[in-house]
Amino acid sequence: DWSDTLLFIVPLLWIGAMMFSYMHVKESSGSGAGFGGLTTLGILFGQYLTPDGDLMFSALYRVSSILFAIVATLLVTYTVHRILNSFEATRFS
Repeated sequence: DWSDTLLFIVPLLWIGAMMFSYMHVKESSGSGAGFGGLTTLGILFGQYLTPDGDLMFSALYRVSSILFAIVATLLVTYTVHRILNSFEATRFS
């Protein structure tokens, strides 16, 4: 029975939905961060907020996996840049 946490979860969901909706409406270059935030909020609260699910673990897992993917991509890009920069024909000046 998770009804005792409902008073804590509903305001958080509402605040998050309002913030991301505002971002979505005000974005001039498309619906990047606001729509992504709304989608993630819907997935986290809709799919993982179950009696046997752990919202914090799933949120931290998502954030850590995205950060790892970004850092790994940047390292590969930097390595390829350094390798290509070592040859005269592909040197960036």
